Amino acid sequence: MAIDDADDYQAIFFSECAELLVDLQERLDELLDGGGSVETVNAAFRAVHSIKGGAAAFGFRDLIAFAHVFETVMDQVRSSSLELTQEVCTVLVRAGDVIAILVEHARDGGSLPEERVARVLAELRETGGLAAPAEKPPEKPAAAPTPTPPAAPAAAADEEALPEFHEFRVTLTLGENFLFSGHDPLKMIRALKAHGLSRVQAPAALAPPETLDLHGGGLVWTLDFESDAPPAALAGFFEIYAHAAEITVTPLGEAAEAAAQAVPTPAAPAPTPAAPAPAALAPAAPTAAPVAAPAPPSAVPAPARAAPAAPRPEPKADRAEKPGTDEAGGDKPKLSKSLRVELPRIDRLVNLVGEIVITQAVMAQKLSEIDTSGNLELGHAVESMTRQTRELQESVMAIRAQPVKSVFQRMPRVVRDLSDTLKKEARLVLLGEHTEVDTTVIEELAEPLTHMLRNSMDHGLEYPDERRAAGKPEVGTIRLSAEHRGERVIITIEDDGRGINRERVLSKAIEKGLVQPDEQLSPEDIDNLIFHPGFSTAAEISSVSGRGVGMDVVKKKIQMLGGRCTLKNIPGRGLKFLITLPLTLAVLDGMTICVGDQRFILPLSSVVEALRVEGGTIKGLPNGSQVMFLRGQYLPLISLRQRLSVDGPVRQEDMAIVVDTETNGQVALLVDELIGQRQVVLKSLEANFRRVEGVSGATILGDGRVALILDVPALVTRGGASQSMETFH
Repeated sequence: MAIDDADDYQAIFFSECAELLVDLQERLDELLDGGGSVETVNAAFRAVHSIKGGAAAFGFRDLIAFAHVFETVMDQVRSSSLELTQEVCTVLVRAGDVIAILVEHARDGGSLPEERVARVLAELRETGGLAAPAEKPPEKPAAAPTPTPPAAPAAAADEEALPEFHEFRVTLTLGENFLFSGHDPLKMIRALKAHGLSRVQAPAALAPPETLDLHGGGLVWTLDFESDAPPAALAGFFEIYAHAAEITVTPLGEAAEAAAQAVPTPAAPAPTPAAPAPAALAPAAPTAAPVAAPAPPSAVPAPARAAPAAPRPEPKADRAEKPGTDEAGGDKPKLSKSLRVELPRIDRLVNLVGEIVITQAVMAQKLSEIDTSGNLELGHAVESMTRQTRELQESVMAIRAQPVKSVFQRMPRVVRDLSDTLKKEARLVLLGEHTEVDTTVIEELAEPLTHMLRNSMDHGLEYPDERRAAGKPEVGTIRLSAEHRGERVIITIEDDGRGINRERVLSKAIEKGLVQPDEQLSPEDIDNLIFHPGFSTAAEISSVSGRGVGMDVVKKKIQMLGGRCTLKNIPGRGLKFLITLPLTLAVLDGMTICVGDQRFILPLSSVVEALRVEGGTIKGLPNGSQVMFLRGQYLPLISLRQRLSVDGPVRQEDMAIVVDTETNGQVALLVDELIGQRQVVLKSLEANFRRVEGVSGATILGDGRVALILDVPALVTRGGASQSMETFH
């Protein structure tokens, strides 16, 4: 499908911005931590420059203006004219946060924190020694325009002397690398409609289609404008095309007549070095004087490193900054090629693979019911198809897998914003950013992680004076990490704050009627009260907390993803949240077991071993629960028949499956029969029925029966196996 609409182009721009912002944040964090190199600075500069260039194509003026000043300061850093001190790094990091806010505002609209943007913009200007733009003079009434004095050449550079509407012509001569650079004349022309484009003249002479070389350059487009802004206002727009095209501007109408009457003299003032005319709008002749006029505040200031007016089809300096270029003449590193594909297409492919897995299971089931010993080729073909189906599934899952880095890199900005709001000092340590998770999971992680960080900042970390009194560093530390553990991913958020005040939580719960005053709760039960809807210990409602919706949202979101959220509280020392999520929401390896006449699936990643239960290995506890003695240790023993309330014929539970619950250690599950290992397709039980505690989903077996996929840790916690073990010890 050809991309033909402005909305499609904007979607691509914002998608690229998301990647650029992640890269920018990473580079700025490296600089703030005292690391990084010259290439780190160059990479950060390129990210800001790319965002600015794309924004210019769509006329996002606030984003363009801020990115221009940001880019100018970064240019000073990379040219060593500005020393990269800790104070400068701090300003650059704040600027990175603001440019992300401006991108979000351009994409989603809504209110813009103008005070914050203005404050950081002023800090950038002060850091780079840049003068603030002059205030725009009051507009003259249309009924009494001020005429342009013919004897004063400088009047052509005065905005007040220009007519209300300006007519000018832009001649665009495409260079050889215009299309190779990713530029599209049609896209450019559509974007220019918002800048007063009134007439377009396509290239006059074109070779026959069979001999036409679009990449050869030399094609000339003529664009006529009628605008209430001077030609210099288009500086930011045409800047991104300056390296691949020759662009000249010629005034038309009254402006052309005024410029023709003006006689240039050697004493005529030149544009100030601080704001030279951009190469993209270099005048075609001395008569195009209005182009050199300073841009109004609403226009994009020209960068201090503006290129010369001559076309630069092969800019060596630009190529030297791009990854993969070796100026010394060595081998050029290979760049990985990528292809943007819409996620719904990948989802359809995943669903199709799931159906293939089910069909393969049906075939294997049917073939197992007939005698194929005399047909070895058929057996080999089935084995080959099974292997290829698994490879196909793994390849598709790899396509959907994305590193959690894209979500993690947004969190430092959240912490910095909260530090300014709450007047607390904190630093965020990120670990395991390259841990890959299903892209569907990643998309849903941002909201719960944000709520948990807000909880740590507001309720966990103390104020600097409190931390000093407690013998802690004034700057609090929050660790956000991710790691693979079998077929699941574990995300940890840990702070070194005050932890949960259990007495305060319990009194608040009693006040709200969540628990009875005489009810006996364990410390863990009290801690988990913070997940209750509407619960909050904040003394007053603020912009950060107090409404009791944060941790409730976290729990619901994690459960929707088929995961769990647990916490470990050490009062006075800190709080740790553990989020356990499935690695993928599509296919997993499972072990089929039989309990009564029902079949269930245990995730293979949780299974440690399977063994026969022998007499004397099972011991009873005073509370009625059981444990199994295995190689010098006692493991909690759970009968799945009792835990799941399975009806049907009573069979001898003589098989024990030892599973790892990730948080409560190993547990033994009693089952009737172990059928075998297979690959199963996950189907959401909550979406088609309702949520069942201890069950993470369902699947279709080869014989067409539906089997429930057990959530082992939730199943164990539900029955209190961990308490049984504690009682035994």
